[in-house]
Amino acid sequence: GWVDFNATPRYVKEALEYIKGGAAIDVGSYTGRNTFFLAENGFDVTAVDTSHENLLELAEKSREKNIPIDCITTDILHLQTTKTFDLVLCTMVMHFLDDQDLEDGFNKLKDLTKPGGINLVSVLLKKDGPIARPHLFEPGELREHYPGWEILDYLESFGPKYQENDESPVVRAPRAIIIARKPAEE
Repeated sequence: GWVDFNATPRYVKEALEYIKGGAAIDVGSYTGRNTFFLAENGFDVTAVDTSHENLLELAEKSREKNIPIDCITTDILHLQTTKTFDLVLCTMVMHFLDDQDLEDGFNKLKDLTKPGGINLVSVLLKKDGPIARPHLFEPGELREHYPGWEILDYLESFGPKYQENDESPVVRAPRAIIIARKPAEE
């Protein structure tokens, strides 16, 4: 099938097998497809996106649905909050970071995570990848960013059909998805 930007991906739904409710942050929330799914499943959600327009649309939906969502306009590298989260969701964002910013980005995701909390991250892979981004991941590379964390699920596969714009070709891009649990404090 095609990428449906209004439908929550299966792997986000599957994350609920590992965590039920709590505080969640959706980094790269776009207009809220995953944000609202999490809110409707018992999470107190903060949405983060670089696009003020996306967050305005998300805030409007939040009012219409009467679901409170905190919205922050920034990127992962400049996100400043004292809160930590039970679930940190970051889908199709990290490959937009330059190589020199990648480790800082992953450290930020991990720092946002409560002990025993979950990170769900998806990225584009370089392997036969038809889409250009600042950092396309090598096979296995996403897993390497989580040493000492319990890997609950890891998948590398081709995603659904996708077209960046009307002039670009239709592609199925290779991706990696990880669900990892931060160690509990001792």
